[in-house]
Amino acid sequence: SYSKDYMVEHGLKPSKWVNIQNGVVEEEWDNPEDIPVSHETFFEKHRDQFIVGYFGGHALSNNLDNILEVAKTIRDERDIVFVLVGDGVEKPRLIKRTEEEKINNVFFLQSINKRSIPKLVNYFDVSIMTGKPSPLYKYGLCMNKMYDSMMAGKPIICAISAPRCIVEDYSCGFQVDSDDTKGIVESIKMIKDMPNDERNKMGENGRIAVKEHYTYRNLAKQFLEHIS
Repeated sequence: SYSKDYMVEHGLKPSKWVNIQNGVVEEEWDNPEDIPVSHETFFEKHRDQFIVGYFGGHALSNNLDNILEVAKTIRDERDIVFVLVGDGVEKPRLIKRTEEEKINNVFFLQSINKRSIPKLVNYFDVSIMTGKPSPLYKYGLCMNKMYDSMMAGKPIICAISAPRCIVEDYSCGFQVDSDDTKGIVESIKMIKDMPNDERNKMGENGRIAVKEHYTYRNLAKQFLEHIS
């Protein structure tokens, strides 16, 4: 609806506005590819810890320094670790920063094939999304990783300054502002301290929402209905 207001201001007839979001390819979740053995070894080593996981690009726009700030804030809580999976121009600098500042609860893993994401996210306890404040987000969020995390049935922390997103709409996680380090810390602790059934319900809310509304099969039907 935020983009609708913008388009109407620029001359679009309100009846012509339709919002069809991103989603997931169900077949990729029915037949996922394995993650690398090195990744499996890592998660086996840390299986008794609470894993806050990020997957995706390591660029300035992804605001991963804020994850490092969060990790520094709670690095004395040794049962929580942060795992960043992916690649990008900022990755060497981020790794160097963790070494220089002794942020020893953050780990970096190489990027993986998109078809392996279902198995990767299955190892997370929480999936986190971050992004720098940007005019791009004032019309809402539609990131692939949001739908993937929901489909994985994992609670989500969306740390991106934007209008209320579907993470909040479907009660499958928490949304905070991009640079709200305290809010991210509190969200992690809230999810970690939940009874298992409550945390699982939060994740399942996302999975149900994706299956009902955000598979590409359903999105294609919506598209065809509006162009026929």
